[in-house]
Amino acid sequence: MPGVLRCESSSGSDTEWASLRSHPTSTAASEGAAEEWTHVPSSGGGVHTATDADAMLHQVTAVFEERLRLLQTKNEGLEATIRDMEAAQQQRELEVAELRTTVEAMTREIQQREQEARLMRATLNSMAEKAVGFRRTATQLGEQCAEKDMRIAELVVVVTVLKDSIESSPPKVDEGVRLTRKLHNVIINGTNFLTLTPPVASLHALRVVVLTGPGITTVEALRHATQLEEVDLDSTRVTDITPLAASASTLKKLYLQETRVTSIAAIAGAAQLEEVNLGCTTVKDITPLTASLHTLKRLVLWYSSVTRIAAIAGAAQLVEVNLGGTRVTDITPLTASLHTLKRLVLWYSSVTSIAAIAGAAQLVEVNLGGTAVTDITPLAASLRTLRGLNLENSSVTSIAAIAGATQLEYVDLTGTEVTDASMLPRSAKVVR
Repeated sequence: MPGVLRCESSSGSDTEWASLRSHPTSTAASEGAAEEWTHVPSSGGGVHTATDADAMLHQVTAVFEERLRLLQTKNEGLEATIRDMEAAQQQRELEVAELRTTVEAMTREIQQREQEARLMRATLNSMAEKAVGFRRTATQLGEQCAEKDMRIAELVVVVTVLKDSIESSPPKVDEGVRLTRKLHNVIINGTNFLTLTPPVASLHALRVVVLTGPGITTVEALRHATQLEEVDLDSTRVTDITPLAASASTLKKLYLQETRVTSIAAIAGAAQLEEVNLGCTTVKDITPLTASLHTLKRLVLWYSSVTRIAAIAGAAQLVEVNLGGTRVTDITPLTASLHTLKRLVLWYSSVTSIAAIAGAAQLVEVNLGGTAVTDITPLAASLRTLRGLNLENSSVTSIAAIAGATQLEYVDLTGTEVTDASMLPRSAKVVR
């Protein structure tokens, strides 16, 4: 008889078989039982058929299949979760991209607004500078007008006295000519000088001539005046001062502010000049002033076309120099006058350094408004004399250098980055 399947357990009883079948879900027991099954000859002990073994294997297989289905279900769940997470990640990336685009757009808008703000700030600063310039110009013109009014009043008195003298004792024509030749001062407002009668136009003793108003276009009649000491043509439409060459040797004061004069070559031989005003003219060359270097005391070039002042490098008596609004960059030529210089105006000029006047010990008023000057240490030599200092809209950030200026009366810090003015004397008026 062929052999049958038998369990090789120690007891070989049906009890263990029953125990094995009562725990079909035990993986370890099933595996152990599977390993102990073998094909042996029948020994007459407890016999089990192949059907029972198949049933047991079927149950074990069912357990594994169930667990496999559970794992597959979990795997599908995990895959679904991963897909959801990937979709969420893509959504987040889209949101981040949109947010980045929004931020970039906002950044560009902010930059544009900042640029507009800078332009507006620059415009406002420019307008403020112009307003300050107009105010300063008006003040200076007012001072000049007051000075001229006083001079005119004095000259009018002289003319009136002579007029009364002539009217009280009318001379003959030839005597009148001789009398008028004694006239030293002439003031004419708004009349073309060529319309004067020859006797007045040819006064050789004439010393002072003041011509004002747009009606004055020429000074040709002064070609015969050989003793002129002062000529004031401010605010006239005169273009040519060649006739003044006749008085070059005696001329001391020449005022050409706001005229149409473009050259002063006619006075190249003037060796006695003390005051020259070329403000608001298109004069570029001041070389003709070199003959007066030993006498020149006051030079006004504000808003003229002058760009270099090398021609006055030897001027040793300068008391006042006004370069406001010019393109002059170098003030080294002023070093010869450091011991006499009292008033220096560089307002809105192209000067960036005042190191050249480091030894100036007599300065009373200094105007650096609107310049790129940053260091005012050179003013330290004038601490005992300095009374007025204008730094409005300049690049100066510290005024520590003038801490010992005990005579200061006025300091303008408008538009500067100066934050500490505590070192200034209490008597000084500080404008911010």
